[in-house]
Amino acid sequence: MIDRLTRVAPPYVLLTIAIYLIANYVPGAFPNMRTSLSHLILSALFIPHLDPYGKAFPLVVPGWTLTYEIFFYIVFSVGLFLPVGRRAWVCTAAFSVLVAIGLLTHSDIEAVNTYTNPLLMEFVAGLWLGVAWNSRKLPSKQWGGIAFVAGIAAFTAWEMLYGTQPIGLRALVWGVPATLIVVGLLTIEQSMGLVRSRFLLLLGNASYSIYLVNVFVVAATWRVMRHAPVWAFFVTAIGASIVGGVIFWRVVERPLTRLARHQFHRPTVMQAVRT
Repeated sequence: MIDRLTRVAPPYVLLTIAIYLIANYVPGAFPNMRTSLSHLILSALFIPHLDPYGKAFPLVVPGWTLTYEIFFYIVFSVGLFLPVGRRAWVCTAAFSVLVAIGLLTHSDIEAVNTYTNPLLMEFVAGLWLGVAWNSRKLPSKQWGGIAFVAGIAAFTAWEMLYGTQPIGLRALVWGVPATLIVVGLLTIEQSMGLVRSRFLLLLGNASYSIYLVNVFVVAATWRVMRHAPVWAFFVTAIGASIVGGVIFWRVVERPLTRLARHQFHRPTVMQAVRT
């Protein structure tokens, strides 16, 4: 848990505080943003809540996924106390029960709605992919290729028919294709290996920072390029998000993570033996 929190929390909390201060004390910086002290605190603590607009978003909007991620960490950490063969099954049962409760009831408490959302089943899919990877029970590369193509085709078909909205069926219309895509990529890595690329490695290292800052970079790009052709805006926004994320990773995330782990992380017994 310490390892996960020192990886996720420092840059996110710092960016959350920075956005709050800028929104409140730099006039015109975020003209459409409304904040409150409770919104700041709940956002920084990864607690699901409604923002001043009545939407279930923290101050750093992409951070809504982190509320699920932290919850998954908690459930999975509890599962680590169980025998190895039961961990995945118990976690799956726990998430399934929560989703069933969510489908049968509705609450006015946003945390309850979050922790009973069918989206939790996407974490279950990832859990079992991890089990398959560790036990070397992934499909052959031929079936993996079919899964990859099927996942891309399903995403494309849904986008062409209905747009980006999953209409309450996200775990099916997005979760299943996403799982198929990851299955395909895992089989490629297992059977054929992946292309070695310093640029792709850099993107992987900076992916969390790109995730955190891209919404602000895209918004700034839109202000400058709102009258440009759509394709030019997309290309520029993607490039600017990568550059902004890499800079944030080098200047903020990486130093903060190292500092946090130096202060809070303690090596496990096996790590101590290796050192």
